Amino acid sequence: NFVWDWVVFVSGIESTWSSTTQKNWFDEGYSYNLRVEQFRYKSSSDWNKNVLPIFKKFLSENEIDSVILFSAGCYAANTAADIVGADNVYCIEPYRTSTSWSKVPAKNFYVNKTSEGRGSIAKSGIPKENINTFYGKDGHVEALKDAVSKIF
Repeated sequence: NFVWDWVVFVSGIESTWSSTTQKNWFDEGYSYNLRVEQFRYKSSSDWNKNVLPIFKKFLSENEIDSVILFSAGCYAANTAADIVGADNVYCIEPYRTSTSWSKVPAKNFYVNKTSEGRGSIAKSGIPKENINTFYGKDGHVEALKDAVSKIF
């Protein structure tokens, strides 16, 4: 029997919410019994230089249930999909649209209804139940909590 051991969470840029705050919002929506390993997406240069090799190694050397990517963390989507399979990768409110998440199916996207900066144009065919209307100061991280609660 194959046992999945880890959920991987990649937090986004920390301009408004620290990686710890983002993880706290993730935890509020998470009701699964698997261990969570977090990676921080601080910037593309930091990710590519410092984090990406560790991220790829972790995904390759462990049994991964799912990879949850938030905001700028979604830039790691295709990399994760190549290692753990596209159906196990979830993008929550990615910034606009990008080829960086082209491999991930639309059913694994959770986006804001109107904000392009929060994924409204990330991909076509996103299910209605994955489109949120969280607005206001903490709308972005509220969407993280909500999406995580739907995934698990």
